[in-house]
Formats: sequence, structure tokens, C-alpha cells
Amino acid sequence: MSYPNYVDLRDGNTAFSNLAAYRFVPLSISIHTRDNMRVWGYETTGNYFEMLGVQPLLGRFFGPADDDKPGAHPVLVISHRLWQSRFNADPNIVGRAVKINGFPFTIVGVAPPWFSGTELIVAADYWVPLSMESQIEAGDDFLRYRTSQNIWTMGRLKPGVSHAQAEANLDQIAKQLAGTYPDIVSPRARFHLSRPGLIGQNLRGPITRFGAILMGVAGAALLLACINLAGMLLARASDRHREIGIRLALGASRFQLVRQLMTESLLLAVCGAILGYAIAAGACRLFSFWRLAVDFPFNIALRPDALVLCFTAAVALSTTLLFGLVPALQAMRTDVLPSLKSEPAFNRFRPLSIRDLLVAAQIALSVVLVISSVLVVRSLQHALNLNLGFKPAGAVSVSFDLRVKGYIEENSRRFDTRLLAEVSSLPGIESAGIINSLPLNLISDTEFIMRTDRPIPKPSERRVACTYNISPGYLRAAGTRLLSGRDVTGRDSDGRPPVALVNEALAHFLFGNGNPLGRYIRLNLNPADPGVEIVGVVETGKYRSLSEAPSPAVFLPIAQSGTGFTTVVVRTPLESGAATKLLRKAVLDLNPEVTLFNVGALKDQLALPLFPARIAAIVLGIFGLLAMVLAATGLFALMAYTVSRRTKEIGIRMALGARPIQVFSSVFRRTIVLCAVGVFIGTIITLGAGGLLSAVLYGVSPRDPATYAISLLVMLLVALLASWNPAARAIRIDPARTLREQ
Repeated sequence: MSYPNYVDLRDGNTAFSNLAAYRFVPLSISIHTRDNMRVWGYETTGNYFEMLGVQPLLGRFFGPADDDKPGAHPVLVISHRLWQSRFNADPNIVGRAVKINGFPFTIVGVAPPWFSGTELIVAADYWVPLSMESQIEAGDDFLRYRTSQNIWTMGRLKPGVSHAQAEANLDQIAKQLAGTYPDIVSPRARFHLSRPGLIGQNLRGPITRFGAILMGVAGAALLLACINLAGMLLARASDRHREIGIRLALGASRFQLVRQLMTESLLLAVCGAILGYAIAAGACRLFSFWRLAVDFPFNIALRPDALVLCFTAAVALSTTLLFGLVPALQAMRTDVLPSLKSEPAFNRFRPLSIRDLLVAAQIALSVVLVISSVLVVRSLQHALNLNLGFKPAGAVSVSFDLRVKGYIEENSRRFDTRLLAEVSSLPGIESAGIINSLPLNLISDTEFIMRTDRPIPKPSERRVACTYNISPGYLRAAGTRLLSGRDVTGRDSDGRPPVALVNEALAHFLFGNGNPLGRYIRLNLNPADPGVEIVGVVETGKYRSLSEAPSPAVFLPIAQSGTGFTTVVVRTPLESGAATKLLRKAVLDLNPEVTLFNVGALKDQLALPLFPARIAAIVLGIFGLLAMVLAATGLFALMAYTVSRRTKEIGIRMALGARPIQVFSSVFRRTIVLCAVGVFIGTIITLGAGGLLSAVLYGVSPRDPATYAISLLVMLLVALLASWNPAARAIRIDPARTLREQ
């Protein structure tokens, strides 16, 4: 929400004991001369720490008195990590002066090591009062504007106040604001409370769906392994029928024998759980050292805690009860007299047994995992070939922010112009251009879009577009196709009529099938603004995420709109490392104190948007292979065991004249039936779970026929290969020898 709206909610609500606001933004911190570092952290209201009840490790936290006047209190709280890594854990750090974006700030406190902010997926390195916004975000002054909706709000409910009561209280204030500011606040605005930590509801849904997929896959793999083990325990119990008969004859109760067999199963489960927990703990430590190659402090530290340990113990116990009990009860069906005579426990071939059901279940789960893994691998392949609206291959970039070095807009433009000329003249550079922030970056600007020949839309009908500031040459350097009209040129300078390029999605949204060239659009809510003229249309790309629907975008000339961040993009046949080195040198030769970030090949900077697809492909790919191995193992074990138990029967059949093909088909028919049942059930389950899988799929339908066909053929091939050897062994049985031995 906007800061003025936050203030009205803070002062007018009766449901919260405290209501704080914050932003998560980057800044440049200078500890020594030429020692510049870009870090991310929070701009917060003065009651932030007071509301959370957090105590500092050193010094103090700032409070409401440090946030009462804009620009009046340049105080800074740093994280424990930053204190150790950049200040060598100096115990006298409190009171030390540093420069933030060129302005002097005083460190007043160090946060405790366990506290890294109120968002779970990011690790903050600093906290400053929100009133210092103009020093942190040079050139911005959003605290005064009700239309600047860029504040996140978090509160602590008063004792006894329910979520519904708090939401009703906030809705009442919103209704009053809508009456006072009808052009800004929608009368249909409603509030919804959610737990903090995942930017409200913005990330909770995607992360929950992604986590559910991973948990489902891991659960399916565990279930598959347990079914495999249960089949082996059934076979083992069948072979122990003589031992069990002797124990029963000597007076052991069936309950005692069940307890013994369950104890054996529990021992297997506990050993597996301990080994699995140890492997997981080691894997988590390795994963925590890994960092995405992006300019953002993702918090990916995974620490198996007491809750995880209890969950592991619960899973071990549950698997024992679920999969150890059936083999134990099956063993209890042993008849004493036949077992003492060494007669087989099951001396005839049953059309269906528990082991058959377990194998069918294995195949069904394997089908689910294999289809899912093929889907996400195809999705990753599709994501790598998506039309992004630019071509990452053969392009490198470097970003910096001149505002933090005190550059005013005019000086910044001169710097950019000079830099562009220097870079364009470098050997091996085919084209070069500047944009404020690349698409699919974490930082993106948005503006309201509307036609100038129509009234200002109602709040509920307004649409926003991603806005980018570009220089001449950017489209060619980025590989963005110009579909009609012209590119921005050097003539589109300050003082000339304002122009813009728009993408196809925006042109279609505002003008339908009409020609947008020469038409005017407005990028604000001021009805007196004459707007900007559309002079070109570019292809629609991806701007915020790979899975987004076609979204409107506007590209404005830097010379007319200015720029905050500066990202230089060059297209070159040179190797990315060499091109990046040339680009870095060109920037630092003009100003060696500039802090550079997002440096390197554009394809490497897609690591963040591709992260979910790659993780899903890796995890599901591993589990898919594991599923095929376990399914093959289960089928092989079942067929081998069946042949061994039917040796006498097969020998008699062959002695009576049965042909090898008849014996082979009688054994192999069992596999075909089990595979068919398992494949059918697994396919139905996967089709039903298609909606869940869509959270990690890009451009591939969760019900893609080709994927299902490939996966089912692979599973059938695995099943046939696993069953071939035991079935072939059956036809090599020597009837005479078998009858003598049996």
C-alpha cells in the first residue's frame, strides 16, 4: 500500500497494538575509500523492532523517535553476518560512521545472529528508518504520494481480536479512504490478513504449491520403497514358515510372533531413518553453501531441527506399522503340521496375492513419478527456449546506480552517453544499449496505462504495465524484435515531444486490432497529461516471471524519462568472460568508485526465474529414475520368487507335455496383467494431480499426450526387461531333475 494509506490505517485502527511498514531495497555502503559494497535490507518504520520484540546484540535499535522527520536521523542497524564479514566482528562498531549512497550514517546497533528480517526467503544486511527514504532511494519521494503503492505492512493483533474482526476494522477505514480519495482508493478494496514471512499472499501460494509437489514426490518415493520392502518381507515370511511352525509348536503365541516380526521391521525402519536423516543433514549443509548467481540475498540455509527429527521418527514408526504389519499377519497364517513336514506354505499358484497388489501399486507409483519427471524435464527444455522478448545468448550486461554517487539526472545522462560511445567502440562489440532494469529482474517499475481519449478508469478497472527506460541501440543489443514503427533515436531527447514503444500485449489491450502507431497513452492518473505518442511496437516478452500471461510493457527513451539503475547490454561474439571484463573496465575507467552488480552473461542471469523449473527437473528426474529401478526390482523379485515357488508345478506341466511357449506365457501373463493394472491406476492418479503439477510447468500441459505416451512406453519396457529373465528361467527347468528333487 502507499505510505499515506498506511499512516491512516495505523492511526485509525482499533484491532492492532502495533502496525509497522517496511520495504526491502538495495543500497551501496562505503566502509573505506574505494571499498564499496551493494547490500540488501529493510527501510522500516520506527516501531518495527518494538513490534517484533527483538533485542539487539550490540548497541540499540532505532525507534519511533528516529523516524519522525524525513532525512533527520541517519542511523543504521547492521546484521550479524555483515558485522562479521565486513567489520571483522569489531566490538566497538557502535557509533562508527559509514557512507550509504554517499550520505554519512551512524551504526547504532547489531542484530542478533538468528534475526535476518521478517521475510523468510531473504537475509537482510541492514535496517534504516523509512524516513531516510530519499537518501536510500535517491530521486524517489514516495512517502508523500498516496498513489505510490510500494509499502508492505505488518501488525500485531491486540489480545482477543480475531482475524475477521481485524479485517472488518481495516475494511471500514478503507471505505472511509475511498470516500475521501475516490480516484485513488477503490470502494471495493478489501483486506485479508495472512501470516508474515512470504510477502503476504504474494509468495505463499507459489511456494506452498511448489513445496506440496516436492513433498508429494518425496512421499511417493518413500511409499514406493516401502512397498518394495513389504514385498520382500512377505517373501521372507513365506520362506520362514517352518521356523514359525516350530515356534508355534513349542508354545509361542501368535501375538509374540507378530511382535517379533514387527520388531524386525521397526529395526529396518529405524536404521533407514537414521541413515536418511544423516544424509539429509549433510545435504542441507552443502545446499546452504550454494548461492544463486543473482544480485539478491536469498536465504536458502536449511537446518534440520527438532521438528524435522520428530517428523522423521513419526515417518519411521508409520512405515513400520503400515508395511511391517501385513507381512507379519501373513506369516501368522502358517499351519503348524504342514510347516513341520517342510511342505511349502503356499503350494499352489494363486491368481492374486498380496504381493501382486504390492507390485501393481509399485508400478502405479512409478508411473506417477516417471510421467511427472518427464513433464518437468520437457518443461525445463521449453523454458530454456521460451520467447523472453530478448535473446540472452551472445549478450552480456553490467548494472550500476549513479544516483547513490550523487549524480543528478543531467550528469547521469552525460555519463550514460559517454559510456555508450566508449562501449560501442570496443573491439568485438556488435551493438550496445542501456536499459534501467532488465526484464525478469527482481526490480521492475510499473505505471497505470490508459488511452488519452478516454476518461480515467475507475480504480477497479485500472491496468498497469511494466515500464522500462531504454537508449538507442538497446533493442538490437538485447535481441528484441521491432514489429512495426521505429526504434527510439537520438532525436528523442528532453524537450522533444515524448514518445514510447509498446509491446503487442499493450497495443491489443488498449486498441484491439486497431493500429496503435501515432496514438497517445497516459502513464499516470493526471487527466491533464497529454500523454506520450506510440512510435513503435515490439514483441511481447516475459517481464516478471516465466509463467506469466502476456503482459503490457512500455519502453521510454532514457533522454526523456531519465533512469535510476543503469544496465549496459552489449551483443558480442566474444566469450562472455572476456566481454564482461571489457565492459567492467569501460565503466570503472569513467568512475572507479561505482558499485557494479548483475555482471555477466544474460543467460546466467536467468538463474532465478529458471530456479523452480531446474529444481523440479532435478528432484523429479532423480525420483523418476529411482522409481524405475524400484519397479524393476519389485517385478524381478516377484517373478523370480513365483518361478521358484512353482518349480514343481512347472516341472509336472512340462513332463505332461506342456510346450515352453505355454509355460513362458503362463508366467509372463502375470506380469502383463500387473503392469496393465498399475499403468492404468498410475495414469489416472497423474491426470488427477495435473493441476498441482502446473505450478512448475512452463509451456507444457500437465496432460500432454506425448509425455504420457513416452512415459508409459518406458515403464512397459522396464517391466518387460525386469520380467524377462525369470520367465525365461522357467522354460529352462529340467522336468526329470525337478521331480526327483521335489
